[in-house]
Amino acid sequence: METTYSQPGQDGRVFDPWFEEQFNDRERFETHGGHITVVDISPPDFCNQEDQAPVVFVPGYLANVDGFKLTMNAFAQSGKRVVGFNHSNRTGRRDHGQPFHNSIVQKADDLQTLVDILDHKGSDVVAHSRGFIVSMLACKLHADTSGGTFPFRRVLGVAPAG
Repeated sequence: METTYSQPGQDGRVFDPWFEEQFNDRERFETHGGHITVVDISPPDFCNQEDQAPVVFVPGYLANVDGFKLTMNAFAQSGKRVVGFNHSNRTGRRDHGQPFHNSIVQKADDLQTLVDILDHKGSDVVAHSRGFIVSMLACKLHADTSGGTFPFRRVLGVAPAG
């Protein structure tokens, strides 16, 4: 694929017009405990890809998808569908007897909501910092143990917490 570039991004680098347009087009979905804002990028030749599993970016504590723009672009340039999302930042107390803080459980549920919206089993996940804990918890909470399946095919931890 030949790369053509448009104007510089906030970081001084340039991105293809199709990437920039899709990266800036965000959709908001209501969830049980708040909302998520989703970036969904499909490269021009996506329909020709054999493996159409999306790569889902899960940001860490107080991070957002804007910090992953370069990495998301690299995956999109290789022909992968790329999806990132921002959580609504919620706070709360940990329930007695529960091993995880309510906000982490809610973010794991938000991630599962996104997987349900994508309607694609076997997504790959790139999870940063606390997003790694959220991703692992989503696997634990939403695994189909009767069928032996998990919501994600692979999880890549980037500076994982824990």
